Amino acid sequence: MFKNFILIFITVLISSCYNYDGPTRPKETSSYGINDNNTSNGNYNKSTNDNTKGGSNNNNGNNDLNVRPNISSKEYLDDIVRDIKRTLPSAQVSVIEDSIKVLFPDNILYSNSSVMPKEDIYIEMSKLAKLLIKYDKTNVLVTGHTDNLGKSSENKRLSSIRASYISDLLISYQLPQNRVNSWGLGSVSPISSNSTEAGRQRNRRVEFIILSTIQDEEEL
Repeated sequence: MFKNFILIFITVLISSCYNYDGPTRPKETSSYGINDNNTSNGNYNKSTNDNTKGGSNNNNGNNDLNVRPNISSKEYLDDIVRDIKRTLPSAQVSVIEDSIKVLFPDNILYSNSSVMPKEDIYIEMSKLAKLLIKYDKTNVLVTGHTDNLGKSSENKRLSSIRASYISDLLISYQLPQNRVNSWGLGSVSPISSNSTEAGRQRNRRVEFIILSTIQDEEEL
């Protein structure tokens, strides 16, 4: 099931020459090891997340109706892109090979060394989770990123916690856990220059990589 995840991992490894030790989910701690009052402003509750650890949801298998007969993986992803753009206008969406990259450049922002986003992200994450539940022939990889300030090991840890928190948030909105993975990349994949505060702000982010699990005939 995670063949596509492995392909994405290899692609990033080659491009960044990064020594990857595997996608990890940090051990659960109170507020992910920090004192941050931002979690009290939204709907996220880790007890809700615990109810979905088995990957169950309320779809009752009906989501197969969302897949047109003989639809290709590319067509399926194109449908998802159109739906994301219509439902989440704040999202920045791009198609990369056989995957979709989703970024919220104006919503999921972090202060330096913070693991909690600066803005209220719960509405966007709820909508994204509903879309991913609707398109159930997908998996999603949440990647966390930092700027280049500080030690590499600390940036890796911080980015892992950022990604894990957002992953758990999606799961709390009933997205099955077995379709979600998280990965902390530290500072190795910037999207802007780290020489300015504005650039570093853009680099402190999470991204979503959505992959289709539909196998085209030529792949069989």
